[in-house]
Amino acid sequence: MADIRDIVVKAIVDAAVPNAGSLRDDVSLTDQGVDSLGVFTVVMNIQDACEIEIPDGDLDRLKTINDFVEYLTGRLA
Repeated sequence: MADIRDIVVKAIVDAAVPNAGSLRDDVSLTDQGVDSLGVFTVVMNIQDACEIEIPDGDLDRLKTINDFVEYLTGRLA
């Protein structure tokens, strides 16, 4: 499987997030201007790419690129 960070970044780019290439890994996506629909699309893209379902209860802790990478590292291990 591709590097997990690459999967997350591709999910963000595929969600048509403006300035996706300049997003910081340690700042929440919403604080960087990604709206709720964009975040939803990112989550859907990640679920499709990784062939997993992210439970609603886990979504609250997935704010930054680093959060997604850490979460997926645990889920896909």
